[in-house]
Amino acid sequence: MMCAACFRESTAPKEKTKRDWFVLSVTVQLVLGLIGLWLTSYFFGRVLLELPAGFHEGTVWEKVLP
Repeated sequence: MMCAACFRESTAPKEKTKRDWFVLSVTVQLVLGLIGLWLTSYFFGRVLLELPAGFHEGTVWEKVLP
């Protein structure tokens, strides 16, 4: 048996402590975005380096087209 005030207190919704994750979330997103941008640039550069020199000079198409 409980009195009405004790019952109301025990069944009242508890307020959760509000954590501010905004700063941490934005920081993590920024770091991951920069890492992704760097990796994309790095691998795109590696692909460009692997292309033959004739491709960069524009002479590779002369072999294909008469």
